[in-house]
Amino acid sequence: MKITFTCNKLGNGGAERVISNISNQMIKDGHDVRIVCLEKFDDFYYPLDEKTEIVELDKKISGRKNWFRRKFAGIINFIRLNKAIKGSDIVISFYTRQNCYSILACKIHKIPIICAERDHFFMYDGRVNRILRRICYPLADGFIHQTKMAQEYLRENCGIKCRDIVSPNPLWITDFSERKPERGFVTALGRLAEQKNYPEMIDAFALVHKRLPYAKLHIYGEGTEREKLTGQIKELGLENTVIPEGLSNNVGEVLSKSEVFVMFSHGEGYPNALMEALAYGVPAVSSDCPVGGPRDMIKDGINGFLVPCGDKAMLAERIIELLEDEEKRNAFSSNAVKIRQTNNFMKIYDGWMKYIEEVIKSA
Repeated sequence: MKITFTCNKLGNGGAERVISNISNQMIKDGHDVRIVCLEKFDDFYYPLDEKTEIVELDKKISGRKNWFRRKFAGIINFIRLNKAIKGSDIVISFYTRQNCYSILACKIHKIPIICAERDHFFMYDGRVNRILRRICYPLADGFIHQTKMAQEYLRENCGIKCRDIVSPNPLWITDFSERKPERGFVTALGRLAEQKNYPEMIDAFALVHKRLPYAKLHIYGEGTEREKLTGQIKELGLENTVIPEGLSNNVGEVLSKSEVFVMFSHGEGYPNALMEALAYGVPAVSSDCPVGGPRDMIKDGINGFLVPCGDKAMLAERIIELLEDEEKRNAFSSNAVKIRQTNNFMKIYDGWMKYIEEVIKSA
């Protein structure tokens, strides 16, 4: 089979991670794989099989500021996209704009196409994207959703008519070191970005600290919010309690010593950090945010806790509850590791391939 992936840019996001790992396995199974993107970033680091063909449509797209030149380049890139997908048995596309362009190109060449949205931003983006989805998405031959909430939203708001499936992110980790939790060691993992809502997480942890002075919040990640968060920590007098650790080269080591994992994002797709924490058996507390990834992973009160977005008091209470109750932590941990089976890479991959074959046959 000749399989083509299309995406906006080949960087270091979650979609690119999925594309890279799925395409590597496809090549192992004897398929020809091509990845078509507008631009491949210099810092793209996910390993790709040397047989993977990468087609960059527009290496200068990031530096083009003039409105007219951008629109003219869009037409040229659509022509290049048509050329790049020729001969494909199927195209698998990611993100709204690329999905819509790829749907139109595939209809011209009578190639079946499967689309996917990632993260939660498509629920709140601009009018143009909403119109494009309403026009183009009913023409897709298939859809792979990250979450049940995403599936429901796109069915109701974008008129998806094809048989679509929900397929969570696969778990990349296969080796799990033995957990040796350290007392009061609470972990957060992720980019220091507005989406992750670290300011309210820190406010909540100030409440935790008042009740449990030994507890410490270790935040692993880097990003544009670092200076702001450092200032907030100093203002609250939490310099020895909330510790921005920067990037970690060994997430497994961090999770193995964590008593509790916390995520308080405004929105997530299917967050890998939460999935990996559960796979390590770390009891987790997460906001019940769109587009429903945490809700699909956590059964509230069984393998973790879900709290309403922005409810700092409840976040603090749930963290305190877990830190004070070893029996509950152990019960949550035993249930959390079941995600190793449900999200096993080969199980997810086999589901993809079965669905791809069904779409090709029915197109």
